Amino acid sequence: MLAGITLAAISLLVYFGQTYFKNPSGVQNTGVWLRQSTARSPIVWIIAVVLTGFYVILYGWPYLFTGPIRSLDGVSQARSGKPADHWFL
Repeated sequence: MLAGITLAAISLLVYFGQTYFKNPSGVQNTGVWLRQSTARSPIVWIIAVVLTGFYVILYGWPYLFTGPIRSLDGVSQARSGKPADHWFL
């Protein structure tokens, strides 16, 4: 087991040495905003605003969600032995 951990540590050091130490220091995020995988599309912004709004309302006014919260009581009882609260959503 010690040999495996040692080999993994050496492999990581070689990988990081070849990847990061040959480049100049600083943040290496050139082109991050332009790549398709990380570009922010309008649908992503809409989802982010909806999820943020949901959790703001859930935190400030949890009584608005009593129906959905109570519908999850069975799952919460099976999982933790307690009835569901507003954070179980």
